Amino acid sequence: MNNFSLILRCIKSFSVFLMLLFFNILYAQNESYKNRVAIQHDNDLYFGTDLYYSAGNFVNYTRVLKPLNKTHERQLKFEIGQQTFTPSRKSKPDTTRFDRPFAGWLYLSAQYKITSINKSIGLQTEVGLVGPQSLAGNVQKSYHKFIGEDIPSWYLEIPNNFHINFKGNYIKGFLDNKLITISETSLGSKDIFVSNGVSFLFAKERNFLKNSFNNRIGSLTSDFFFSAGAKHKYVFYNSLIEGDLFNNKALFIKKTQPNLFVANVDFFYRWNSYSIYISYQFNTKEVIKAKPQSYLAIALSTFF
Repeated sequence: MNNFSLILRCIKSFSVFLMLLFFNILYAQNESYKNRVAIQHDNDLYFGTDLYYSAGNFVNYTRVLKPLNKTHERQLKFEIGQQTFTPSRKSKPDTTRFDRPFAGWLYLSAQYKITSINKSIGLQTEVGLVGPQSLAGNVQKSYHKFIGEDIPSWYLEIPNNFHINFKGNYIKGFLDNKLITISETSLGSKDIFVSNGVSFLFAKERNFLKNSFNNRIGSLTSDFFFSAGAKHKYVFYNSLIEGDLFNNKALFIKKTQPNLFVANVDFFYRWNSYSIYISYQFNTKEVIKAKPQSYLAIALSTFF
């Protein structure tokens, strides 16, 4: 069985699992809300652009686990995601016009998180496919044809490959969790980076065990927060721009700009068993001749 067939089988199984979860939601009477199902869409079209990180689509399921002890709680999250990356000029098959290669990423991930009142540690594993087998090119072409826009060429996209990555993050709150430091690292065949940043949190409840900050299932059924932050990200390697680290068959690649600066403004609101999350993201150019980018992430969740 090839990698593509394996990923498709996993996606089908996960889809059936999600349908069963939604069926349970209709009849669930438990108000403790130990589970969450969320859908998220990322896009830069809100800013009149269609380039670089062009779109992202995600479905995830999160489950609260038995507490580690009286001061530390745990949760487990599974996610299916597809991300689409394109150059800024993409309708003609001419690499002299491209400021980065076309690339698609289709993945499955699992994240384990431990949280206390003012700290959080997350460990995550991602496995997935790049290249035409990610189906990102097919999805974007079909969408552009549907809306009557120029069809992206997807000429010399990053070729088919299988990747595995391991990620970790550490979050620490200061000043009653008004000021938060966030550190993240990624190591694997897809990309390698480290990042450090700060965020300012304005929330109804700043206790990490109760609120929904940091993508947690909090204990509050009515919750909101607003946060703004910035971070420095040092990229050692990015296969979606530079090709495969060990067996590079890509015919067109670019050199990654190692130093990135990222800013974000996030808003979250939860009412009873539903929530909405909106995040504005800005990052400096990932390739020397490229441009900075802004995009918006919007997620809708239901709890049960």
